[in-house]
Amino acid sequence: MKRLLEICVKDYAWIHTAIGLIGNICFIIGSLLLLDQDRTLGTYFFIVGSTGMFIGNVGNAVVMAIEQHWRILGKEQGK
Repeated sequence: MKRLLEICVKDYAWIHTAIGLIGNICFIIGSLLLLDQDRTLGTYFFIVGSTGMFIGNVGNAVVMAIEQHWRILGKEQGK
């Protein structure tokens, strides 16, 4: 299990950034559509974009917390 977590954190951390970027783009498109006449489509883009940004940020926070935990464990083992 530890190896799987290590692979996901080290090798696939870019996925959270990509989800966040897609969320940012959808958020901007939704915001622009809300200014226009198509409020329903704008609302959907806005919701999808907000969710993407949230998932991206939570994923990045988890990666940072795990990496910090590993650094602390590495320092303790080095003593």
